[in-house]
Amino acid sequence: MDRKVLIRSLRKVFYDINRTEKKYSEVWLSDVDYGDLYHSDKYVVLNVKTANQVESRYEEIRWIIKYLDENAHEELRSIWRVQVYNADDRLNSVEDGIPVYEEEEAL
Repeated sequence: MDRKVLIRSLRKVFYDINRTEKKYSEVWLSDVDYGDLYHSDKYVVLNVKTANQVESRYEEIRWIIKYLDENAHEELRSIWRVQVYNADDRLNSVEDGIPVYEEEEAL
């Protein structure tokens, strides 16, 4: 799937999720880096930062994967792993990723 199409589709998915329930503040993709030895069309991680604290990141990851499987099946095929961060997690790697959704964009 083309990168721009994937980003646009995922942006819509997370916008739709947040329209009914403000769950996520930021979403970004991490690029694949196999050190030029191997190329994949998949992204290493779909990173999701929650708007509020979640009790179980594992359960949140399961929910996201299930939601994507039901509502964005083709997009899910381009994702290798989902990583969830809580609202109070300090992140330095966001700027290295490919932005998909930010809470401010939706306002």
